[in-house]
Amino acid sequence: MVKNHLKRLVTPKTWDVLRKTTKYITRPSSGAHSFMMGISLNTLLKESIGLTSTTKQTKHLINNGEILVDQKKITDHKFVVGFMDVISVPKIKKNYRITINEMGRLSVQETDEKESNIKLCKISNKKILGKEKIQINLSDGRNIIIKKNDYKVGDTLVITLPKQTIKDHLPLGNKSLILLTSGKHMGVIGTIEDISKNIIIFKTKEGESFETSKEFAFVIGKSKPAIKIEIK
Repeated sequence: MVKNHLKRLVTPKTWDVLRKTTKYITRPSSGAHSFMMGISLNTLLKESIGLTSTTKQTKHLINNGEILVDQKKITDHKFVVGFMDVISVPKIKKNYRITINEMGRLSVQETDEKESNIKLCKISNKKILGKEKIQINLSDGRNIIIKKNDYKVGDTLVITLPKQTIKDHLPLGNKSLILLTSGKHMGVIGTIEDISKNIIIFKTKEGESFETSKEFAFVIGKSKPAIKIEIK
């Protein structure tokens, strides 16, 4: 049986929270993001964005429909949010995107209104449903039905929110700009130099080359990022 609470001291290292304040922290509900790569909306609003200071305040905003995740109203303060999700607060005209910093932790970056309506999603797998009907499953749990088999597993799609229309396609290949979402280089941004089976070699902005697993690469652009994202 899943507990409703979680001790701060045992929270995942990917959570950018203080460890020695209150004893407990909100455990996220099960959802599109894993326990390691997802955090509760309540914790995000209180500790990452600083929009609320108590769970009561978070519930008040949610119950009044003032918090959107990927342009949809959320009713649960434990709702799990994670990498590339967009949190919007229309009343104060603020939008935030969850990314990963070079410490390997989930971080929040403020984004403008125009970019709050788009999202990058990695293709996790595909399934042929019938003639001219293919289901692609994306990294945030959503599914899209397409007619032409133009995309590969590992590629990234730029979709519109909330309609999830495909706006652009970012293939995983040489010269692709990537953000590492796992491994010892988690949070590092680089350009792919070579791909050999399940291994990629990428170069950072500083000119250093590293090797990592292909599955850790999340394409964020072709020659430049498709969205506003901090590159250190």
